[in-house]
Amino acid sequence: MTVARVNPAACVLDGKIYVVGGCCEAAAKSCWGEVFDTKTRTWETLPDPGDELRFSSMIKKLEIIGGKLYVTSNEGEEDSVYDPKTRKWEAIGKRLEGDSRCWVGSLHYSCRRESCMWWDTECKDWKHVKGLSSFNKSCCRRGLIETVQFCGKLLILWDKFAPQLPGNNCEEKTICCALVAFEKRKNGQVWGKVEWSSAVLTVPSSYLFLRSGVIRK
Repeated sequence: MTVARVNPAACVLDGKIYVVGGCCEAAAKSCWGEVFDTKTRTWETLPDPGDELRFSSMIKKLEIIGGKLYVTSNEGEEDSVYDPKTRKWEAIGKRLEGDSRCWVGSLHYSCRRESCMWWDTECKDWKHVKGLSSFNKSCCRRGLIETVQFCGKLLILWDKFAPQLPGNNCEEKTICCALVAFEKRKNGQVWGKVEWSSAVLTVPSSYLFLRSGVIRK
């Protein structure tokens, strides 16, 4: 890389390694993102996305959808998409508090504290995923909410405070996980089905969640 970075986001597309974020404010305007060509073994700086889309905090997620790079920001900042063919950035909306977004297939989903939504490209609006009302009410997503695409389904991670055992003075949290499958029906509605849901790990409440990813064997 041409500049020093801390916790940048990276992905591979068409034999090239894209690296975004993680640099100091002084370097951000000139080199917020760059790409490494594995054939020529050279680095090239990406166009500056501008003050509205370039942010100094850690990038939550970097995904490849349809040959484009989708950058998921932190709460209150603009998500964006970069098209390597046109070399242009485009804003795709701000994330709200407790809002984790993820692409599954051709649809964009948003998992929030008490709802799961999908983006209707025709109406340009978020709509509720049907069939998940009981799941949304029972899982109490109040802290961390993280989503990742897994085998054409949505994997949702969230945490909650664990019951404090007698004699244990350490406050802990339980990380829970659920796998949701989707079906878009003829009437245009999207329905979800929870295939499984369970607690997966107990950690100290002071833990820090960085990023999620899928590793396939």
